[in-house]
Amino acid sequence: MRTFMPILRSVLLISAVCLVGASPVLAQNYTQLQVLLPGEAAAPGTETGKLGAPSAQTIGVPFTILVRACDPSWNTMTNIENTISLSSTDPAASLPGTTALSDGEAVMTVTINSEGHFTFTVHDDDDPSVSDGVSSVVSSLTLYRFVFDRVPSRWDHDVDAGDDFSVELTAEDQFGRRLWGFSGNVSLKQTTSVGDGRISPEVVTMSNGKWEGRVTVYRADNYSRLYAWLPSQPAINGRSNWFDVDPGSFRRVQIVVPGQQRLPGSIDGIV
Repeated sequence: MRTFMPILRSVLLISAVCLVGASPVLAQNYTQLQVLLPGEAAAPGTETGKLGAPSAQTIGVPFTILVRACDPSWNTMTNIENTISLSSTDPAASLPGTTALSDGEAVMTVTINSEGHFTFTVHDDDDPSVSDGVSSVVSSLTLYRFVFDRVPSRWDHDVDAGDDFSVELTAEDQFGRRLWGFSGNVSLKQTTSVGDGRISPEVVTMSNGKWEGRVTVYRADNYSRLYAWLPSQPAINGRSNWFDVDPGSFRRVQIVVPGQQRLPGSIDGIV
């Protein structure tokens, strides 16, 4: 027992010294805001607090940015719910109104409406002592048209209504260059000599200025085209070459009664 007691006293003394000399980890304060653009990701503990590079955006096409309430080490302060406001060096930019942070973050939808290189600045309206967040520089691109490739030509081979075929769709600027920075939804339809026809899919999602896939048209017509347009800006569009769509194989009989008209290519076949 006598041998054990000195050892115990030594252990207690060493523990006490360690406790006195230890530096407790203190929670840091909310000191700054951060703006993350598409292509960037949060990286707490690094010098800038983020990784990656901002993706170029298309004029007139909305996109989202992420705002974070941070401590000096770029950790998210999840207890902050202050009101923030956003501004941009693009004087024509479409910006949201004042927004409240939720769990220290806010997703805000913005639109660049000018050509050039711009930044976004976020300000804490409730606490002016917090440093504003300034985004990286983001470039804007002018989307001019859509171009179809790999669509069957009238001199190549016909397409049967209801059969699918391969298509490539490219987003281009006014100089015919592929817009690698464009990503988003584009609407499709079949146009014919007797009006618009049904197509599947009706919406495709382009990535890096390109979409590749298979489409199906349902209306037989010797003057068929594919037509693509940007839903938010219908004036930005594109048409394919003419191609023939032949009727598919015989499958059923249709009865059209007085008051109805045939509508080939539609789901019901009548209108």
